[in-house]
Amino acid sequence: AIVVTDANNCIVSVNPAFTQLTGYAPGEVIGRNPNLISSGKQSKAFYQSMWRTLTETGHWEGEWWNRRKDGEAYAELVNLNVLRNPDGSVYRYIKIASDITDRKRLDDQVWRLANYDTVTNLPNRRLFLDRLEQEIRKCHRSGESLALFFIDLDRFKEVNDEFGHDIGDCLLVEAARRISGCI
Repeated sequence: AIVVTDANNCIVSVNPAFTQLTGYAPGEVIGRNPNLISSGKQSKAFYQSMWRTLTETGHWEGEWWNRRKDGEAYAELVNLNVLRNPDGSVYRYIKIASDITDRKRLDDQVWRLANYDTVTNLPNRRLFLDRLEQEIRKCHRSGESLALFFIDLDRFKEVNDEFGHDIGDCLLVEAARRISGCI
């Protein structure tokens, strides 16, 4: 999708891919600020940094979330460029964006599968060890103490063997629910 704005950041042109991506027809956006599709997921500091880089270098590239006309949020890979007049003043800002929503959702799903137990929805051993390592480093830096609480479900293997894995899974889910309710 391509969006062209003037020096005041008012939209002067969009291409058909923009309409397909956002649901907005050209007549609905021409003359308006591109923030009309802002999702609100980026902070003010994010945009300040983006504008600072764009002003200083004439180029910015990154990812952000926007919102379609129907309200659905979507992720974009964005490339922004400044076109300047001969005197150096801004003539146009050009945004070229690709919809990366599916990739972001897939990345999130893969990350979740890699870091959370699918039965209990609790962090798995991999995420636990990563966070424990972070906390140990933090304690070393700050001089604070760290406590680790270990809970063992006695005879859990017997539950699985005698009643089946579905009942064992139910026991894990209930234990996770109770422990989560206490912390």
